Amino acid sequence: MKNSYSPSILRTSNTTNINFNDEKKKLISQIVDVSKFNKSYRYTPLHGLIKNKTFKKNIEAHIKYHLYQFDALIS
Repeated sequence: MKNSYSPSILRTSNTTNINFNDEKKKLISQIVDVSKFNKSYRYTPLHGLIKNKTFKKNIEAHIKYHLYQFDALIS
């Protein structure tokens, strides 16, 4: 959903002086953190209480969207 809520850890709108390698490492670390999330449910302001599997699929889809957007991922 366009312009919907993003967890603060994923927000980059105020980022300046971007170092691609540092940002790449940070993104990988965040993906690892999401993969380690093991509670059954997660509360999100947009969707309320959602299953762990749904939360992870949403994060994956969102990241893939932006990687395709900037030609950083090729299908």
